[in-house]
Amino acid sequence: DITLIGTANNPIDAFNVFKKVGLPDVFILDIEMPKMDGYTLAQEIRKYNKYRKLPLIAVTSRTTKADRVRGVEVGMNEYITKPYTPEYLQNVVRRNLGL
Repeated sequence: DITLIGTANNPIDAFNVFKKVGLPDVFILDIEMPKMDGYTLAQEIRKYNKYRKLPLIAVTSRTTKADRVRGVEVGMNEYITKPYTPEYLQNVVRRNLGL
């Protein structure tokens, strides 16, 4: 089963969750967040060697080809557009975890 280990309302809080619970198996982020957008957060995460292989899954209402390309460029493994079903997200997470 997949277990949620933490949530954050902004990228800065997300790093605090990392510090508290350790390296997650997968990280799901929105593109549009306060304080820092998801693209910038992905770039920041990828700067750290210990997070280079961490699967990053973006969920967003941004649907243009340019948005998707930028997601790949900053190191996101998946780019899911809203709306999506919980089952679809669960399948994407499982695939990224090799389950």
